[in-house]
Amino acid sequence: MTRTYAFDFDGVIAQYQGYQGQDVAGEPNQHIVNTIRELKKRGHTIIVYASQHSNEFLRDYVKKYNIPVDHFNENPTVDVPAGRKPVA
Repeated sequence: MTRTYAFDFDGVIAQYQGYQGQDVAGEPNQHIVNTIRELKKRGHTIIVYASQHSNEFLRDYVKKYNIPVDHFNENPTVDVPAGRKPVA
């Protein structure tokens, strides 16, 4: 059975030292990145959500660090009101 997993960006995927701007993020937390890679390898869907960064910034970040992600700030399979965290 495949599942959908959602990961917060700041402080989970990326190390967080307090807000430093929309285009600033810490280095990846390698343990979390390895977990995401393993979940993706097993066929699960991965969502990243962040309130302080644009989807474009998130796409660039995960591409730079080779982190497999399916969706950013949404789960297109579940309809939720705008501004809510994605359902996973």
